[in-house]
This record gives sequence, structure tokens and C-alpha cells, in this order.
Amino acid sequence: MISKLSSLTPLVVAQLSNQYFEASTANAEAIILAFPETSTLAVTKVLRHETVTPEISPVEIAQALHAAGFAPPSDDPAFFELGFKPEFHLRDGLLDIGDEPSAGPFWNSPDIFCTKLRVPNPVQAFADQEKYYGIKPFKGGTAFFYVRVRNIGTMAGAPRIHLFWTEQSSFVSPQIWAPMGMLESPVPIPPGEIGYVGPLPWTLPNSAIIPNISIVAVAENEMDPQMIPSSFMSYADFCNWITGTNNVTMKSINQLLVQNPVRATPALPGTHYEPQVIVIPKFYMRASPGLLDRFSLAVTTDLPAGTRITALLDGTKAATLITGGAAFVLYSSLKFRPDQKMEVSVQVAVPWGTPTKTYSLHLRQTAERYTVGGVTNFIEIRQLGESGHSV
Repeated sequence: MISKLSSLTPLVVAQLSNQYFEASTANAEAIILAFPETSTLAVTKVLRHETVTPEISPVEIAQALHAAGFAPPSDDPAFFELGFKPEFHLRDGLLDIGDEPSAGPFWNSPDIFCTKLRVPNPVQAFADQEKYYGIKPFKGGTAFFYVRVRNIGTMAGAPRIHLFWTEQSSFVSPQIWAPMGMLESPVPIPPGEIGYVGPLPWTLPNSAIIPNISIVAVAENEMDPQMIPSSFMSYADFCNWITGTNNVTMKSINQLLVQNPVRATPALPGTHYEPQVIVIPKFYMRASPGLLDRFSLAVTTDLPAGTRITALLDGTKAATLITGGAAFVLYSSLKFRPDQKMEVSVQVAVPWGTPTKTYSLHLRQTAERYTVGGVTNFIEIRQLGESGHSV
């Protein structure tokens, strides 16, 4: 016996001879021909019992064989016919575990990293998988991009990562993606494992400020190809594609640090405290080429009640709201022409004494009752003592 995985149903990998192995359950058997000197395998036949279902899945076989010390070769057609293949997963957000469609905002990828200098060891530098790694804004020069990718498939594979960018926008249709370049993993990533690919050096265009841009990453290889649609029939089609495709993700995130003085003692009579004003980096609301529609701009936030959010659309159309809950609408039913874009400027005024923590402010563009994208701002509040001025 080489391996028995009790977490499966129960799946046993048994050695039949020097080269032959058997993966079996009560319902099916797979005869495996192994080549120990090269750690490769070939499936010779699968015997399925007629009276019991379900059968052994390719995922179960791959996991058991991987635990036994063998990995399916990427060029063996017998494995491909059984459904063995790599499948690359780029997370849309911290809630994304590989299900399709993904959960939560799909523009919050924690797997795309940008640095001002090369990172000697990205595995160590970006080790925390539950964290968003920020960077101080800068303009001009060269930025270095890295991508973390997980293989959730049943066969090892070396992914190619294509990176694109656009001005930070709450709707990022493939028609406006501008290529940045391609990264290729130097080694295959085994099933269930994570790989880091990069760096991609990128000279910033004059209009780009890091990190205030939208970045798109697409992972693929010959056995896990990704076709990017040239157009969509509706915004619903776009949402179904972007959330239902594991190997496409995007990042439209700003991380802001705010030093918010807090009263250490009760305010003296005649002392007035102005709210701390946070300027959010501008972004664009857009329409898709060929699609005419009406959009809304909604806000989801955990900022405290009493926070004032003020927006300016194309420098003219103002909207203000005072938070008292979690979700609000700044603009509703805005009519856009195809290809039209509008600049959005937002300021946030938080009350003095707002507790120290990192808050989120999601600005979401909606159409046809679908969220077609958004921009997320993580606002870290730090309190540095009492401050105020007399009135």
C-alpha cells in the first residue's frame, strides 16, 4: 500500500508491481502505469462497476497519485481524455475560493502585486494570502508586477499570465484593456499548489499613477486556454463571464492612510472640530462600446454613521449623502452613450474620533440590476491625539 486518503471516498492507491498501480473505490478502478525514474504516469484502462455510482473522479485520482509521489505528465493524452488538466485560479477577492461565480466584488484581486523595486523573493514578500499589499502612489519610471496563481486542476501546468491596464474605472470592458506584457511560469505548478510569476517591468505611461489604475490579469496555457470575448450582448453577459471565469481577475483598489486626531478629553466650550476630509483618487464611469444604458453609482461602506460622502460627476453634477447604514446610491439612472465615460471625484469627511481601523469604501457601478464593476478604497484611520480650533 502506498497511500490511503481517508478524506476521499475511500480512495486507495495500491502497488500492483514495480510499475503498475491501482486507484480504486467500491465503484471503480483505474489501472496506472508508472515510470519511477521520471516520476510520470500513464493510464492504461479504467474499469467501472455497473451497479454503483458515482465513479472515481479525475480529481480524486490526481490527488491520490500526487500523494503517492507521482504527477500526471502534461503531454499524456490518456490523462487528458479522463479529464486531467491544469486549471488556473486568480482570485477576484479574499472571498473567492474558486467557485463559479465568485463571491464578493470581482475587482478586488489580492493576487496582483506592484512594487517600485524588484523583489528578490516574491514567495516571501507576498506570503500572507489574506492581505492586500499596498504601495505608496508614484508617477513615472518603472513599476514591477507579480502575480500569484493557484492550480486547482488535476495536472501540473506552467501558466502564462497576460497583464492589461486602463485608467481606473468602475467598469472595465475588455475593449479598453491595454496590454502591459506577458509573464510565464518557469516551472509547472502541481495540482493544489500556488506559484508566483514575475516580475514584469512596466514603464508607466504619462497618464498612469500607481496604484490608481485598473489592472487585469489573465492566466492560461495550451490545456487551460482563455478566450477573451471581443464584445458582449448585454451587461449581464459581461458579469456572468467575469465572475464565472476562474483565470481572469482585476484589481481596482486604492489604499489610503488618514491621520485622524481624536479628543482625549471632552471638548471645551467654544471648541469646534472639523471632520477629517479624505480625497479619493478620481476614476471613471464608463459605458461599453455598442451598448446604450443607464447606470447608477452605489456606495457600500463600513465607515461610521455620520460620515459625509460628496461626489462630483464630470465637474458639474454634485451629490452628497450622510451615512447611517451600509449601502447608498449617489447617482441613479444616469444615461450613457456607447463608449462614453464620466470622471468621478469623491471626498469623504469622517467624524473626529472615528475608531482606529481600516475601513472599506466600495463605489459600484450598476446596470440592468447587475454590478458591472467598481473601485474599492481601503481607508486606514490612525489617531494621533487631540486637535481642534476655536470658533
